[in-house]
Amino acid sequence: MARNEENPMAGAGQSSLESLMQRPVPVPPPGSYPIEITRNSFELLSSMLNTEGKPNHREDELTVSLMEKCKQSQPLIQMIIESTTDDESVLFEALHLNDELQRVLSRED
Repeated sequence: MARNEENPMAGAGQSSLESLMQRPVPVPPPGSYPIEITRNSFELLSSMLNTEGKPNHREDELTVSLMEKCKQSQPLIQMIIESTTDDESVLFEALHLNDELQRVLSRED
């Protein structure tokens, strides 16, 4: 008796596993991951800067850290803008985020 004849489900499970492994894994559009990280940092920074009752944000360690993170991310966002030619949604988001970063960073300098 052949192996598949002993356990008819053995072959079915194996073929479904093989078909799952052959499916392409969804990959986020190039550039979207750095945009997402920068957007999260920017939104947190904006929220902190707009919080009433905190007169001097430059003394707050977290605020200073987020400002530095946003400053460091800006050249990467600009590079994504310059190199994105085939994905309008990524380009639009990068442009919008870059504008927001410039607005907040220039206000705090």
